[in-house]
Amino acid sequence: RLPVCFCTGACWMILYGHMLLADSLPANLEQEDLLVEGRVASLPESFDRYQRFRFLITHRHTEEGKRIPFRLNTRLNWYASPVAVMPGEYWRFTVRLRRPHGFMNPGGYDYEAWLLRQRIRALGYVREAASAKRLAVKSGAVTERLRFTLKQKIEALVPADYLGLIIALSLGDRSGLTNRQRDLLNRTGTSHLIAISGLHLGLVAGIVFFLARLCWRQFPVLTDKITAPLFAGCAALAAAGFYAMLAGFTLPTQRALIMLAVLCFAIGSSRPIRARYSLTLAGFLVLLYDPMSLLAMDFWLSFSAVALILYLLQGRRNRFSRVRRWFYLQIALCVSLLPLLATCFNQVPVYSLFANLFAIPLIGMLVVPMVLIAVCLVFVNTHAAALLLNQIAGLIDLFWWYLRELGALPGSSVAIPDPGALGLLAGVAGMLVLFMPRGLPGRWLGILGLFPLFFPMVRQPTWQEFDFVMLDVGQGLSALVKTKSHSLLFDTGARFSERFNVGEAVLVPYLRQNGVTKLDTLVISHGDNDHIGGAEAVITSLQPEVILTSVPARLESTNGRLCQQGQKWSWDGVHFEMMHPATGFAGSENNRSCVLKVSSLYGSVLLTGDIEKQAEKQLLQLAPKKLAADILVVPHHGSRSSSTPAFIEAVMPEHAFIAAGYRNRFNLPNQDILTRYNDRAVKTHVSYQTGALQVQVGKAGLNVQSYRAQQQRFWHNTMY
Repeated sequence: RLPVCFCTGACWMILYGHMLLADSLPANLEQEDLLVEGRVASLPESFDRYQRFRFLITHRHTEEGKRIPFRLNTRLNWYASPVAVMPGEYWRFTVRLRRPHGFMNPGGYDYEAWLLRQRIRALGYVREAASAKRLAVKSGAVTERLRFTLKQKIEALVPADYLGLIIALSLGDRSGLTNRQRDLLNRTGTSHLIAISGLHLGLVAGIVFFLARLCWRQFPVLTDKITAPLFAGCAALAAAGFYAMLAGFTLPTQRALIMLAVLCFAIGSSRPIRARYSLTLAGFLVLLYDPMSLLAMDFWLSFSAVALILYLLQGRRNRFSRVRRWFYLQIALCVSLLPLLATCFNQVPVYSLFANLFAIPLIGMLVVPMVLIAVCLVFVNTHAAALLLNQIAGLIDLFWWYLRELGALPGSSVAIPDPGALGLLAGVAGMLVLFMPRGLPGRWLGILGLFPLFFPMVRQPTWQEFDFVMLDVGQGLSALVKTKSHSLLFDTGARFSERFNVGEAVLVPYLRQNGVTKLDTLVISHGDNDHIGGAEAVITSLQPEVILTSVPARLESTNGRLCQQGQKWSWDGVHFEMMHPATGFAGSENNRSCVLKVSSLYGSVLLTGDIEKQAEKQLLQLAPKKLAADILVVPHHGSRSSSTPAFIEAVMPEHAFIAAGYRNRFNLPNQDILTRYNDRAVKTHVSYQTGALQVQVGKAGLNVQSYRAQQQRFWHNTMY
């Protein structure tokens, strides 16, 4: 039966995924101006320069003016919008859309998988605010309209300092959290307390169950008809459902509701149901309802945590008081989840145990119930709601002070390279052995299962070898050179907004996964945002010893040094030479980009930044024989302003790497430039098609690997 069940589940997931992909944006409509009609289907997120919301398109207008049905779930940005949209409103917009596409890097976040789980099949923005027209405000999206009204009322009553945290706890909307708040939550291992999930719903259900059972027992007439446990179970499920509704019925809350419903069924049926059967039934129902849950880390974390709790408590003698059992359970969970946390996040918050021992009771037992009461009071008595919300802000202030003190301690977070599948299996097996029932000999040997986490098998080049990786950072550039015992990062990609930059989202996770905890040298080729935007995050996290740049004034606080032609050094038999700019060179900022050549006995790479024809001409005059390289990072993202025929022939690379973003507004790389390289039998690789390009330069020659090709999944975009 097991093989049949497995095959049936696999077929259901394939069918479900096919149905989701069938609603994708047709490739011929990408980057076209489309006049569409539809409904705002989510709580809008407001930022400084724009608002973002899900928009369910129902119709579009053809060029002939015909209105045709066109169903598509999209996520839109509206820049400089003159009005705020509301959930349930019907609008007519002129939009420009593209298919889902995200960065593909080792250790990075699979954005395309997240969009699939959210049923979002196109991304885009409103083109012309003047042509936008509100068509109607209909009665749909009742839940989202209620959440929107509550958010507006809470914003008017809560102090600004902790507004984002209170809205996150009450409505599940974390868009108001600042980057510093997110970072502190991650470093202390308390992010799960702010995201409404099974923990919150379980605590609310537990409190309501206890109170409802206590009250119901006071009325014997009622208990004759409905038992107190059954009534309490139904009340707990209703309370959890209300909280899940406030959170927008996100996938974690849906899973928690299903698990609670299974538990209430067990109570109502008056039959003993083993805990592991309840967990298995909940998992079955969750995957039947949404097979794509398998792609979510929180699915594995939540079910693993519940399974561990059952493993730690079931079938054992109760040797501890309730307080001691709470401490024991928290310690055991923190240690047992280490393998999974290391695999998912490549870091372990060292003080998470101390943070959660204080924060879980404070947030779960006090703040969350008070938040729910305040939400109810908002519609009854605004003054009472304001008083209660201010008390909540005081409790959160205490919580935040405690987290700041922990986060300020040295070594609050330890980076751990990816342990791989074998390391994960070894860690899980070790934890199961370590926490076996007392009395079994040799349990302590389970600690050995953690060794692969802290001593992983990370590839290290040998003498005169080096690894080169050009990361996928969209319309920007970032590349890593790693020798036997040193590492150099060339450029840091873009800063897209105050909330998102490549350094924090891509580079730091990738470097942690590969065991790089400190950079020896950081090179910032020039001052354009797509090359320097992520520098602050990289410098803060990895503290490079040397910073070379053509724009040292932009990095005054870090003692950046000017890159100049003739600078040379060697690491582990690998030679580095700065080829440009020459002393006194006068040119545009692009033409003053740092140009670095990395070479060894087995191969060479030339990194060119955004140089254009003027800089290429000078390089051909001053150092024509030194330009030859096996790999060329193509100048200026493949723009027509660079890659002259003479320059290509002087370098004559075997491979040309082009850093460019999917459907970028500059239409790079230019087709004429691609043809120019192809005519010379140069193998071209474009980052949005390949993902991260990884090269091992060693005795076996050049081994070029495309990360997107290695990790291709059915939900990944291949429409180029």
